[in-house]
Amino acid sequence: MSYQETADELVSEDIEDAEAEAQRTLDEAAEIGDETGVEVETGMLYGEPVDAITEYADDEEFDAIFVGHRGLSEEYEGLVGSTAKDIVGRATVPVTVVR
Repeated sequence: MSYQETADELVSEDIEDAEAEAQRTLDEAAEIGDETGVEVETGMLYGEPVDAITEYADDEEFDAIFVGHRGLSEEYEGLVGSTAKDIVGRATVPVTVVR
């Protein structure tokens, strides 16, 4: 197997693993909604998170965005940036960051 074939296979497996894990998380959220009587609609977005989330919210005419915060230290967050912070800065609707 060539290097490129190996790299392509690894990327494919990583994407499949990530999608499977994401689907498990979405299923869990829907189940919690069912148990608590809250209507939950789930879906997977692809791409750079800040762009994908804010563009989807615009396209679907959402009233608000709710996003989790990983709780990184200020020092570390300053080095890598914060998806939640960037969503707040780019979104055209109110954003609630949940800790």
